Amino acid sequence: AKDSKMVWSLRAGYGAIRLIEDLQKIKKPKSPKIFMGYSDTTTLHNYLNHFWGWPTLHGPLMDRVGRVQNPLPKAQIDEVCDVLF
Repeated sequence: AKDSKMVWSLRAGYGAIRLIEDLQKIKKPKSPKIFMGYSDTTTLHNYLNHFWGWPTLHGPLMDRVGRVQNPLPKAQIDEVCDVLF
């Protein structure tokens, strides 16, 4: 959405690198957003930071935050919230 201030990767994986070709085809957004993800989203971090000038954070994937089994510890969720807000 145009009014969002952040893109938070829900999941990561090998397919993240395949997004680069599509990103190269679109115009850079006028307003930067923070991008957060981990692991295989590293290629997206590099692209968005280098070509679009977006700030990026290596942080937990969104699917880790709401997990019932093996959830992120509250301290880690609090730390992410502190950084973002």
